[in-house]
Amino acid sequence: MKAPRNAPKASYGTFSAGDPSMLVIYKQNGLGEALRYSHLVRISFSGDSQLSLIMTDCIITLEGSGLDELGERLQRRTVRYVLEQGEAVGNTQ
Repeated sequence: MKAPRNAPKASYGTFSAGDPSMLVIYKQNGLGEALRYSHLVRISFSGDSQLSLIMTDCIITLEGSGLDELGERLQRRTVRYVLEQGEAVGNTQ
């Protein structure tokens, strides 16, 4: 799954309405994966600079700054997508 050409620049997007059954991870190279929230077993935190999403078949580690809000939203299953960014880019919602 490739990121859409008009993909937002924000580091992550949230649901305003709809079914929060899937979380999409878009990589910088344009490829991505859609993951079922039901396969999210645990979220591990390391301060506000690292989150690890422990899935039933893989572990996805997110690094950056200010990830505490993203972690809270993931716990509520309100994150629609996460977009891999360079070091200088933050959430611009």
